[in-house]
Amino acid sequence: MNFEVYMNDFNLVSEKGYPEDGEFCWLIWKTYSGEYEFSFGGYFEDKKEFYGNCGLGGMVLDEKDVVAWKPMGEEKVSVT
Repeated sequence: MNFEVYMNDFNLVSEKGYPEDGEFCWLIWKTYSGEYEFSFGGYFEDKKEFYGNCGLGGMVLDEKDVVAWKPMGEEKVSVT
């Protein structure tokens, strides 16, 4: 997937930690191959996972793979 995300208003996990339990966010995560992906999902604190279902069977991400997040609806997200 090719995309460009402007991260100036994202929360870096290394600086801000994770969102509140149950909060839906825009997510940027690093894949096993070292590439970055972009999507949205909710945070499940007890399981230390982000989850999402876009009608394609869903996904689960370990929290350690997410590098940045931004609450949904907070501001415009530009993907080009």
